[in-house]
Amino acid sequence: MTDNKYIAVTYKLCLIEDERLIPIEEATQENPFVFISGFGFTLNDFENNIVPLEKGEKFDFVLLPEQAYGIIDEDNIFELNRELFCIDGKFDEKNIFIDAIIPMRDENGQLFRARVDDITDDKVKLDFNHPLAGKTLNFIGSVLENRIATNAEIESFINAMSNDSCCGGCANAGEGCDMTENGCCKKDNGNGKGCCHNG
Repeated sequence: MTDNKYIAVTYKLCLIEDERLIPIEEATQENPFVFISGFGFTLNDFENNIVPLEKGEKFDFVLLPEQAYGIIDEDNIFELNRELFCIDGKFDEKNIFIDAIIPMRDENGQLFRARVDDITDDKVKLDFNHPLAGKTLNFIGSVLENRIATNAEIESFINAMSNDSCCGGCANAGEGCDMTENGCCKKDNGNGKGCCHNG
């Protein structure tokens, strides 16, 4: 059985597009990304690159779309009637605009997040692919902590995962969340999952 590791890292996350690095997220020394390995909380290939490293080691690795959030699936893009987004007969311009990330529920009550891709006179085009689907990711950072997790830390981590619908992975999980333009949780208060979380 693999030991569950308590891991804290700093990193800069960049998209690789046309041989350019485009920074989109940073986990700092003051607000590191913290997780316990073996729970599927992070992307598998992110975790596989980090777990073997020791405290103080640096990393610089690339995840292709297939290793990260997958390729763009056209079946996850839908056009819905514009009237579905009206309140008291008026279109909800405050919340429904190009590139907005909006919550949607299916008939079973399951929550999904969609990006508004286009708005026409009668339709709203929604993209349910992960905001980073189709993207190649470059993580550059260092390991602040990598040790066997205590039972108390594992219990706290599991509770945070089960009680928190948006942000988690740190001791203060669930205290608040803002979505960036990339659909990832901000780390403004040290509790964001960020773009390396799995889901």
